[in-house]
Amino acid sequence: MGRNKKKGVLRLDNAMGKSNVDLRYLNFERADCYRTNFSNSIFENLDMRAAKFKFCNLSGANLKNVNLTGANLKGSDLTNADLTGANLKNCKIEGANFRGAIITDANFEHVNKAKARSLNIDVSETDQNKKDTINK
Repeated sequence: MGRNKKKGVLRLDNAMGKSNVDLRYLNFERADCYRTNFSNSIFENLDMRAAKFKFCNLSGANLKNVNLTGANLKGSDLTNADLTGANLKNCKIEGANFRGAIITDANFEHVNKAKARSLNIDVSETDQNKKDTINK
């Protein structure tokens, strides 16, 4: 793990072996992670606003109640991740795989859901109380 000295931002590029880790005490706001393995890791209740998780492995990750407002999840694998109560407002999810993910009460406001893989949400932007579902 490294910090960009200029901005104080967490940067992880092609980092391997980060799976099954409790990351709840790190600052992921504006983090810049690329092709990093976070499978089965715990991010619960973290502020991850404007973080970049491009092409990361987040399969099976605990992302309950995380704030991913404005984050970039392009090409990431969120297979079987738990996004219960997560805020993904204005999140970029192009090519992200949500197969089997739990997205109950997740906020996908202003997100282009059509560009994600295996994501079928029955929610309009004016009615956030409807049920969210994932194609299995």
